[in-house]
Amino acid sequence: MTIKVGELFRFSWFTGSRTLQGREGLYMGEAFIHRDDGVVVENHRVLMIGDEKETIIDRGLLKYMEPPTENTSVIEQRMKLFS
Repeated sequence: MTIKVGELFRFSWFTGSRTLQGREGLYMGEAFIHRDDGVVVENHRVLMIGDEKETIIDRGLLKYMEPPTENTSVIEQRMKLFS
């Protein structure tokens, strides 16, 4: 999945992280770290639904992002509850 800033996504069940697997969030963009030794570390910022603070993830987790589906979307489920 090629993701753009502001898009919703869902982590697949195979992320390797129990705190992120199956969760949905908002992609907030790249978050590069420029170290003193000249190395640039590519990280990304996401805001997971239900969290108050953003999470910084490694670029290796990008391959586990998928578009949210209607039947698994937390947002859709919440909207149905309150409508």
